[in-house]
Amino acid sequence: KVGFTYGAVTGDKVKGGTLAQFRAKLILDGINKVDGTPMKITVWDAVLTADGAVDFLSDKMVELSMKGRPVTPAGKDTPIEVEYSQIYA
Repeated sequence: KVGFTYGAVTGDKVKGGTLAQFRAKLILDGINKVDGTPMKITVWDAVLTADGAVDFLSDKMVELSMKGRPVTPAGKDTPIEVEYSQIYA
């Protein structure tokens, strides 16, 4: 007869060698470099993937380069909207 005790185990799994993708809404708030006016760019829905290998086991902070494409969601007539603001003094 063998006796033992055990505790619950929980965790996460990272699968290597796969090209994961995720969907996101992007809101970019900045300044138009041409004329200095404030602007906001909204990408309603984007499918993003890593642009290359990601070393999750590195001792350094992970740098991630991404690529993607915008998607026009239901109810919208364009995937990207650019808003310009004019400030009057």
